[in-house]
Amino acid sequence: MPPKTPAWRVRLLGTLEVEHEGRRIARFRAQRYGILLAYLALRPGQTHGRDELIELLWPDADGDTGRTRLRQALASLRRQLEPPGTPPGSVLVTRGHVGVGLDPANVGTDVADFEAHLRRAADAAAALPPDEQEQARRLQAALDVYAGPLLPGFWPEWAVRERERLGAAHVDALRRLAALREAAGDPVAALDLARRAGLADPDHLPALVDVMRLLAATGRGDDALRQFDTITHVAGREGEAIPAEARALAGELRRRRRSGPPARRGTPPPPPEASIPGLPPNASAARGGERALTPRLPPVPLAPFFGRETETAQVLDLLRDRRRGARLVTLTGMGGSGKTRLALHVARQWDEAHGGGKKDASSSPVCVFVPLVDVSGPGALPAAVAGALRLDLGPGRAPTEQIVEALSRRPPSLLVLDNFETLLGDRMDEPAGAAFWVVTLLQSLPSLACLVTSRQRLLVDGEQELPVPPLPVPPSPPDPLPGLGAGGPEEEGVDLAGLLAVPSVALFVDRAQRARPDFQITAGNAGAVARLCARLEGIPLAIEIAAARSNSLSASALLARLDEAGRFPLLACRRRDLPPRHRTLRAAIETSVRALPPDLQTFFARLSVFRGGWTAEAAAAVCDLPLDRAEDALAQLREHSLIEATAASPTLHPDGDDAPLRFALLETLREFGAELLEETLEEDEAAVLRERHAR
Repeated sequence: MPPKTPAWRVRLLGTLEVEHEGRRIARFRAQRYGILLAYLALRPGQTHGRDELIELLWPDADGDTGRTRLRQALASLRRQLEPPGTPPGSVLVTRGHVGVGLDPANVGTDVADFEAHLRRAADAAAALPPDEQEQARRLQAALDVYAGPLLPGFWPEWAVRERERLGAAHVDALRRLAALREAAGDPVAALDLARRAGLADPDHLPALVDVMRLLAATGRGDDALRQFDTITHVAGREGEAIPAEARALAGELRRRRRSGPPARRGTPPPPPEASIPGLPPNASAARGGERALTPRLPPVPLAPFFGRETETAQVLDLLRDRRRGARLVTLTGMGGSGKTRLALHVARQWDEAHGGGKKDASSSPVCVFVPLVDVSGPGALPAAVAGALRLDLGPGRAPTEQIVEALSRRPPSLLVLDNFETLLGDRMDEPAGAAFWVVTLLQSLPSLACLVTSRQRLLVDGEQELPVPPLPVPPSPPDPLPGLGAGGPEEEGVDLAGLLAVPSVALFVDRAQRARPDFQITAGNAGAVARLCARLEGIPLAIEIAAARSNSLSASALLARLDEAGRFPLLACRRRDLPPRHRTLRAAIETSVRALPPDLQTFFARLSVFRGGWTAEAAAAVCDLPLDRAEDALAQLREHSLIEATAASPTLHPDGDDAPLRFALLETLREFGAELLEETLEEDEAAVLRERHAR
């Protein structure tokens, strides 16, 4: 019966990370916690005394301080390695108040695998007769495991010693496998392995001599002599003698050079361009004037994507359904709703479905992502698209004509235009030059589809809008009883797996673990996390910013701060990779609202007096506007993704499809509108609005 594969795998070569059932942990709450895990992992099954570990990690701490720090480190690692649902002690083993270790039945390491392959290779070499095939196979397996030096960036003395020992074993394995390949009559493969050994340890003279000998064996005498110069330099720097083998081989190569026939004039023809490393496919066609497109690939987000299965399927279905003419799909939503992330996710799905990444680039569909947030105006849109396509625009011809010509030779292609609202202007009645350009492009290219993200619709023929709603949130549990806190007994027995299946909760937990690697959702904090996601209304940006505060605030503390100060002071982050409009929730909303004409901003602010939705008639009465003007203003706010429109309840309106539409604001937007109301109206005017609403 084969041995059980450990559930947890610790990678120590080239990195420090832990993998378990597809989940990776690459960050720890403190670097010393990572050092502690690495130290234990290098000696699986061995029990280490607590005093030994304290001396290793905190040599200057007094007894009580050291014991406290070790307890904190072990508790943090346990939260990461033994999340809820994992039997306690199945990974991190503590033996009373004395010993600490990792369970070797559940934890494996790449170092252990590397050394096991080397031992089996040595056994094969020592067999009678030696089993060279098994030896070569095991050496290759060891090299496949060795992803780089041990624990790069960690400098405790024990780590440095182990790094040097394993590095020497790696170089030795490369040299031994090179010798086997050379003996098997494959000097080219042997040379590649010898060069890798020389790169791994540039001062290792035997490896450098191997490279010199194999260069000579493959007919590259001049290169071998240049390698001898390197050997001479290294030997002089290290104060060592030049190896006799290298000195003798250099003398032989020089004699051959002096006595050999003169080189023939002329050079052999160059290899075909397709075989020249680094030259893109179809480069010869490009040089002839018809340049192969090599567009920039859509950026790959560094964090996982959660939910949106329904929206993804809807967009892909719309883009595939050419009979309905759905070649222009616009994802709309308020700032921070996740439009860009959804568009990137759809683009990757579309690219995979259409065979993106084929070797023959000329026959592959183009999936190109064009960020528009920094584009100066509608007139710069063609240049932005050409830049994303990496298309050199020639003089004397319109950019649009050159783009159409380049894309017309391709199979069905997808153009993703992100943040299109920046090109639509502040007023709804202005000519939409950028939107008209997109329509012209689609009319000229029947094989092209466009996926647009925008806070407002393009309002052109053929556009199919798909609003991007907030992520689903869990049913908000009742608030805890006074004095029990967020983790009171009433939350025990919660379905943690079901809660983690809710996209807003999954997003919060993932981003919280990036801020605080040992964060876990437990029976004690599950209710607070559920209430927090519900209070944030599933808005991805709000959830990500709140989760980033988990390095200093618990979920219950975040809830308390929301109650005390409101969402806008709390929801601000310092991430450098975000544009200013996404660093705070207030900025994301304010960008949308301030883009409205002044009268529409005032109307939006007045709507904040409504709770639970309204009809157009109610908005006209409360805001003191004629019904037609109120209806037009509501339509514009809906087009800017600031309000929602839903059919009225059939219970209240038996007319069914003829029932009036009801409009509503997310509480986040209503709170911003209330602040704007206080800024723009006198106190007595606001009181009049509230009185009308009450009536």
